[in-house]
Amino acid sequence: MKMPVVATDGGERIIAWHNTVLRDENGAVCGILSSGGEDITEQQHAEEALVQANAKLNLLAGITRHDILNQITVARAYIGFAGGG
Repeated sequence: MKMPVVATDGGERIIAWHNTVLRDENGAVCGILSSGGEDITEQQHAEEALVQANAKLNLLAGITRHDILNQITVARAYIGFAGGG
């Protein structure tokens, strides 16, 4: 489970906790043990940056594809006007 926490300097850090469900002798949940908190703030920021970069690349690819298709359409029209199509 990821959870934001406030650090001593007032900044926010993202901590990944490892949770284990505790059960009583009848199998009923009686608690949760959270341990091994790991600071994954930088990893989380890197993942968010990758998602944003991927979205921008997809947009650029779509625009580029559209521009190429427009150029092909113009070339086909010129060929048609020249009597070659």
